[in-house]
Amino acid sequence: GEVGKTTFAFLGAGDEWVGRDPGDNSNLYVGKNAIYLVGRMKKTLSGENYIGALFAGKELGDSHNWVAGADFRFRFKKHHSLSGNFLYSMSDQPHLIGKSDGGAFHLGWDYNSRPLEAMLFAEHFDKNFNMETAFYKRTGITNIYYYFCPLWYPNSDGFPWIRRLRTFTFGFYTYDWVTGMHDYFTQIVIHPFMSWNGWFRLDANLWGESWGGTTYHKKFFRFWSSMQFTKWLNVFTLLRVGDSLYYDENDHFMGDYINWRSELTIQATGGFNQNFSYVYETLENPRTGKNQYNVHIFQSKTTYQFNEYFFVRAQIQYDSFRKIVLTDLLASFTLIPGTVVHLGYGSLHE
Repeated sequence: GEVGKTTFAFLGAGDEWVGRDPGDNSNLYVGKNAIYLVGRMKKTLSGENYIGALFAGKELGDSHNWVAGADFRFRFKKHHSLSGNFLYSMSDQPHLIGKSDGGAFHLGWDYNSRPLEAMLFAEHFDKNFNMETAFYKRTGITNIYYYFCPLWYPNSDGFPWIRRLRTFTFGFYTYDWVTGMHDYFTQIVIHPFMSWNGWFRLDANLWGESWGGTTYHKKFFRFWSSMQFTKWLNVFTLLRVGDSLYYDENDHFMGDYINWRSELTIQATGGFNQNFSYVYETLENPRTGKNQYNVHIFQSKTTYQFNEYFFVRAQIQYDSFRKIVLTDLLASFTLIPGTVVHLGYGSLHE
């Protein structure tokens, strides 16, 4: 609904699935339904500026999860924007962890103009924060992000082959209040856009990553490039050289790493598309001086679109690490929008 500059919405839903009986007495809420309630209010102040409130709740038998919060967004001095939200959760799960409360907040500032883009963002989740009507990855952490990007538009007389140049730095810092460990990441990037529908990007990176009780300090470089040489030919390349982790629960380590990926795309006609790709990846184990793994992957994908309704695709891939060849054939027919018939065949050869 809407009253003046204030809009509001309400959603209620029931879920029978949580009350199913698995037959092993593991479900304490057999025969009960979960009830979800979500309410939202937003008051527009002027332009894009607003303040708002939110409530989200779940009830299941004698347990509940309630979350209340507020949010805002303010634009000022033409290029600046400040936004944030604050949430507080109240939960009671008598058969699991009992009562628990926790808060979370997000606060961000950004600046956007033709010569400069910038951003500063912070977020925090208490260890006991719980919102069963939302998706989030972790709790008990604090994150801080930054981004600073001057934009250059070179003179067409001096640099006719560069349309635009982005030179930026981006990074984050994460503190885990549960383990007392931290992660960090920072990069410096040069990213020009060329006049012939192409670009390349070069970045230097520092990444501190905590894994298995150890914080590793990685350094690596990356080079990206995409060039549209003609209307029918595109070439993409990615090369990463530096440190990387071997993610093993008991035998983790940091070693010299190389990753190279190249793609060649040919679109000779409106309906024909041919893509060739190659991936090479290797990681050296510093303890042995030998490669922990060494992988080559070759792939070919051919697609032909006969008309707006019907296309066929053939795909083959070789993986040197697993020593297998995968093949895939697919025919696809769209009878009417939203109704698609697929017929396919795949095989694996060792």
